[in-house]
Amino acid sequence: MQNLSKFLPVILLAAVMVVVLISLRWMAPGVIYPVPPLNVGEIAPEYNEVRIPVPVIGKVTGWLHKNAAASDSTPVILYLHGNAENLETLKRSQQLAAFQQIKAHVLAIDFPGYGTSDGESSESALVSAGKAAFEWLATEFPRNPKVIMGWSLGAGVALQVAAEEQPDGLIVLSPWSSLPEAAADHYPRWVVGLVVDEKYNSIEAARSVKCPVLVIHGEQDELIPVDHSQRIAASLKGTVQYMRVFDAGHNDLFAQEEVWQQIHAFINTFRNSDFGKQPQE
Repeated sequence: MQNLSKFLPVILLAAVMVVVLISLRWMAPGVIYPVPPLNVGEIAPEYNEVRIPVPVIGKVTGWLHKNAAASDSTPVILYLHGNAENLETLKRSQQLAAFQQIKAHVLAIDFPGYGTSDGESSESALVSAGKAAFEWLATEFPRNPKVIMGWSLGAGVALQVAAEEQPDGLIVLSPWSSLPEAAADHYPRWVVGLVVDEKYNSIEAARSVKCPVLVIHGEQDELIPVDHSQRIAASLKGTVQYMRVFDAGHNDLFAQEEVWQQIHAFINTFRNSDFGKQPQE
């Protein structure tokens, strides 16, 4: 008994660590996919609601803006939002209104577990939803050039969807090289290795993307440092435009006028042009 008492502090410490790790794993989904602060209300002006089937999951909600002066050369944008966002936050931040200024068709979706979309959030669920939304757009707008755009979490999803669906163009803003690498910027790697199961390996996905890509990152981003997007840009095989915004951090990137100007310019390269289009079989 006396010998056992010598090891009691070690046993207690081990027990505490086990409890902490179990708690962290239980809390991980809520940390990776936090619930947005606002419930989705009325549809944004000039948008219509669509419900897109996703295998196994059910349906995800999207808001679609159709440009009134559109033609077959009008670009179509699939927008994948960031964490702690949904269609309501995009509406209130005026981001959906800003998209209308691009003079393109725009579909923004809520991921599984967000807004009024069915299902629960996971890497596979979000990627499946992104692919389903892109394929839905391909059916609705078969002749139009299609561009996938994602910010933060949405950028990680966008890269994986683009690697499989091969759109005409891709825009990623504040992307991570992988979720574990992004987490390791803030927590010890051994904790990340034990707690974070989902990978979101953007570097691997980038190697399979063939279309022109615009990468934008805030120089002052403390959540996802700019070196993540540098590694992604270096892994891309096709045409890459890389923009570092000196005065921007993570959450204020869309507040920079130069960011929207660059997005407009990139989207316009697909208008009345075959630039970036995949060859027809």
